[in-house]
Amino acid sequence: QFELSFHWLSTSLLEIWQPFLFGCFVAGSIAALLGYLLINLIWRVNVGSNWKNRRHQRKKLKSEENL
Repeated sequence: QFELSFHWLSTSLLEIWQPFLFGCFVAGSIAALLGYLLINLIWRVNVGSNWKNRRHQRKKLKSEENL
């Protein structure tokens, strides 16, 4: 039967520290990549929206000047 305890952790960690560390590295790398891609996507959408709004404002000002 499995029981999480300090004794189990101290004895088992000697055997599993390398795969555990590798798993942490892989999980951290995947999380970092997904975070980077998500932030990049949000930033691009925001910049595109700002450009669209500016273009709309310029067209609106030009049409008002021509009247």
